[in-house]
Amino acid sequence: MNTLFNTTFETEEASHHEECVRLRPQTYDLQESNVHLKLTIVDAVGFGDQI
Repeated sequence: MNTLFNTTFETEEASHHEECVRLRPQTYDLQESNVHLKLTIVDAVGFGDQI
């Protein structure tokens, strides 16, 4: 995501010992030239940990 939008997104590390999947949305307001973008990234913490 950082290279796609040419910015650094602040994210927290998550443990891989979650009992269930937890959704963690983060919203960012980006601007380049005259383009304004409100971007929401949803992290599915725990998804795929039991595979």
